[in-house]
Amino acid sequence: MTTLPSPEKNLPERTLPVVRASHVALRTALAYAFLAGLWILVSDHVVAMLFSDPALLVWVATLKGFAFVACTALLLYGALRAQLHRWEAEVRARQATERALRFSERMLAHAQQLVQVGGWIMDPVAGEIHASPQAARMLEFPSGVVTMEMVWRVIHPEDLPMVQAKWAAALEGAELELEHRAVVNGTLRWMYVKAEPERDSSGRVIRVVGVTQDITARKEAEEQLRASEERLRLVVETIHEVFWISDERRAHLHYLSPRFTGIWGRPGGDLEAAARLWRESIHPDDKERVLARFADGDSGSNFDETYRILRPGGEIRWVRDQAFPVRDPDGVVRRIVGVAEDITERKHLEQQFLRAQRLEAIGTLASGIAHDMNNILAPMAMVPRLLRPLLARPNEQALLDVVEQGAQRGAGIVRQLLTFSRGLEGQRGPVQVTHLLKEMTGIMRETFPREIEILQTTGAGLWPVVGDATQLHQVLMNLCVNARDAMPQGGRLRLTAENIELDAESARIHSAAKPGRYVILTVADTGIGMTPEVLERVFDPFFTTKEVGKGTGLGLSTVLGIVKSHGGFVTVDSHPGHGSLFRVFLPAAGESESPAAEKAGQVSPRGRQETILIVDDENALRKSLELVLRAFNYDVLSAADGKEALRLFEENEQRIRLVFTDLMMPGMSGFALIRAIRPRAPHLPIVATSGLEREGYTDELANFGVGEVLRKPFRPEEILELLHRLLAPK
Repeated sequence: MTTLPSPEKNLPERTLPVVRASHVALRTALAYAFLAGLWILVSDHVVAMLFSDPALLVWVATLKGFAFVACTALLLYGALRAQLHRWEAEVRARQATERALRFSERMLAHAQQLVQVGGWIMDPVAGEIHASPQAARMLEFPSGVVTMEMVWRVIHPEDLPMVQAKWAAALEGAELELEHRAVVNGTLRWMYVKAEPERDSSGRVIRVVGVTQDITARKEAEEQLRASEERLRLVVETIHEVFWISDERRAHLHYLSPRFTGIWGRPGGDLEAAARLWRESIHPDDKERVLARFADGDSGSNFDETYRILRPGGEIRWVRDQAFPVRDPDGVVRRIVGVAEDITERKHLEQQFLRAQRLEAIGTLASGIAHDMNNILAPMAMVPRLLRPLLARPNEQALLDVVEQGAQRGAGIVRQLLTFSRGLEGQRGPVQVTHLLKEMTGIMRETFPREIEILQTTGAGLWPVVGDATQLHQVLMNLCVNARDAMPQGGRLRLTAENIELDAESARIHSAAKPGRYVILTVADTGIGMTPEVLERVFDPFFTTKEVGKGTGLGLSTVLGIVKSHGGFVTVDSHPGHGSLFRVFLPAAGESESPAAEKAGQVSPRGRQETILIVDDENALRKSLELVLRAFNYDVLSAADGKEALRLFEENEQRIRLVFTDLMMPGMSGFALIRAIRPRAPHLPIVATSGLEREGYTDELANFGVGEVLRKPFRPEEILELLHRLLAPK
């Protein structure tokens, strides 16, 4: 910090002017000569009159001389002392004035330095400028006199004509005020100049007095502000949201970004008209709420509303509108700024997410139902095989067929439930979609009404897909049956398949889609179509528009579950009276291969009195399986839970050749039983079974050497073939 000089600081002493001292000395000498001469004349005359004796006269004259010298000395001393006091007072006054002047000059110099301002006086006749130190320092001129040529040299060439014209006008008597650039030692600086001319009595300009200020910092700040405002403008005008500014009462718009036209589909150039169009575009169901909230809201509070708008063509869009107060340093609201965002796509995704959550909840419920149903159906699937040799009459065999068919139908429904809730993992491999379409077309032409025209189109070079051929066949079957039921009076059913490659932008449209190659299976009909309300719930399980007894409501939910388990997705487009169009997107395989051929059925073999340990908490299933195995020459030990099974194993470890255990049991589960048995019998065959698939079952069981897992319900032939394969002599 700069310390200013104190006005009390002593300045160096200065002598009186020589001329004034001479005048004082002359006056003093003249006064002395006059008074001395007068004293001599008067005193001599008086002494001559009083004393006639010469000796006495000499003595008196001597005394008179001494008296004269003494008196004149006293008079001279008094006069000189008085004059010296006057001189001392004048010197002190002059010194005080000089100190104040110098203090003022230094204050002015410091002030000019702090605000980057320098003063100057221009002599029009000499063409010279007498600049203050600060003025000279700003332009790096030598202190003192500056010529106009020196000034012209530092002014930026582009500004020089303008500056010279302004100076010429000032010399004619006009006020001078301008901003210009100067190049000082290669550095560009901005200068502000203001001056006024002074005139003589005749009106002629005799000098120009002015100041020069360095405004480079201000100009740089203005440029930064301008650049910042430009960046803000670019951001506001390129973002997907609408940015707006209003007064503190939200009554008048001050700014509206161009994105308003993109979202609202209405012009936004006229702010008053745009405000009116905004109010008119709000959906009727939301208008009262939004306008009331917007009008009644305190200017100091935030505004956050989600509502619908109607575009000119009738399209509905969802908008989230937020507003925030802008306050001055005193906390007073001066402006309201807001951002309006088009959230239509987000709303659609939220609806899809809520639907997915609903399906997941129903899927969890269906999964539990499927597990219980499998345990119920398993003995029903095995008992007819035991009863057929005992019931030889045709009507008895027919009753057994009914039981088997019921069990198979129930197993099919359970399989649909499991497919919907978890996705069944069958044998998957490359599948040629063309073969599926041909098989489906053949079935439809044989079974569907003749009033329905069936068309099939497949693109050339179709990519194979990796999947379960049986499940994909079921997808096509469910979609085609739905199409048939939608055309009770006949119509046209078209099956097509084609390749497509989705890029990132196309994949964003569907929440479950990923960029890549897909094969599209399309099932289109000319039936009655669906309303938007039906279309919203078309994939919900147990939802059906068919009459009671004609539909389970699981067809399309099963389709969705199978397709999702294959990494694909389904879209649907339908309008009342214009039919429906389902598109199934399946990820394409890497290379084309033919689907594996189905295995032929095997004749059920008989056992050789091997001892089998059966573990299952379902009594009916356990008893049915025990009867089947005993009928085919197996010795059986059975347990209702893991603890009982472990006890039987410890008592009969040498006899038991194979363990057949359920995985999900109360108390000690099948997994715990396997972990307890395996260390004691590392090579003992173990077969696991469950009515419910769980992710990671196979890997967990493989760690304990269990490679065979049967899903409930299973047919007797399956378990007999598996036992024969595992127990046959090597």
